[in-house]
Amino acid sequence: MSAYDNTDSGRLYLAIDIGGSSIKYGVLDESFNFVHKNKIPSRILLGGEELLNRVMGIIADMSKQYPLEGVAIATTGAVDSGNGRVLYADDVMVGYTGTDFREIIKQKFNLNATACNDVNCLALSQIQFNKGKDFIVVAIGTGIGGGIVISDKLYEGYGYSAGEFGLMHLRDGKNWESLCSISALVKSAKEQKLLVSNGRELFDLFDAGNDTAYRIIDVFYKDMASALANLIYAFSPQKIIIGGGISARGDSLVAGFKKYLSMMTDQFYYEKTTIECAVYENDASMIGALQHYLIINNE
Repeated sequence: MSAYDNTDSGRLYLAIDIGGSSIKYGVLDESFNFVHKNKIPSRILLGGEELLNRVMGIIADMSKQYPLEGVAIATTGAVDSGNGRVLYADDVMVGYTGTDFREIIKQKFNLNATACNDVNCLALSQIQFNKGKDFIVVAIGTGIGGGIVISDKLYEGYGYSAGEFGLMHLRDGKNWESLCSISALVKSAKEQKLLVSNGRELFDLFDAGNDTAYRIIDVFYKDMASALANLIYAFSPQKIIIGGGISARGDSLVAGFKKYLSMMTDQFYYEKTTIECAVYENDASMIGALQHYLIINNE
């Protein structure tokens, strides 16, 4: 017998957000209410086959506990969102390029499945709060990704790879991701002898007034502002929305960016774009993945 026995919640779906450090997953209904949430390490350095095995294990476990209607995948990489196939993934994830989630999940579990880039899913989750607005999403995590929404529609570009902002060159021959991702910040902190293992611990030291943490985060704010200024000049969006776990810092994070952004950007352009943090925080890509599933399957 299933562990789930509530007949009043309607159809249930499994949403899986495959990130660089963890795989977040949740069972939710069509109103995006979660009845279950969890996460496991993604261990992407072990390659695509191991990553896929971990995803299949989640589906097997959740399908035993809940009467699932389908599976919605949000994943890193360039993804053919119409067919649920990974077109390109970083070389670190050996064997992940070419993964066909729709076919694999249908064959193994007889469940309909969709897949879409994780930051594009995040962007989809924000459309309902920004109807009629053109906006950009920047997700800060193990790497940095982006999503572009124009007239309430996701712009994926030729090859489904639009929004790879993290690969843009920023300064000193380095790209945005290598300077401003959480993994880059933690690496910098360790090089400067701070005892931290994740971004939250680094920001805790920053909040506590640690001088070294302050210098690291201040450079982060400056580099972020430089990159955001480039996006403002290139796209003239009404909003730039910051996603990822760091978005939980809310107004204080935005204030850190704007401190330098106001100096780097001509006032005319600066005043036209609002910077804010994503609604749903860490759940945003899972919610967007289900929205994508419902669109693809017309449910």
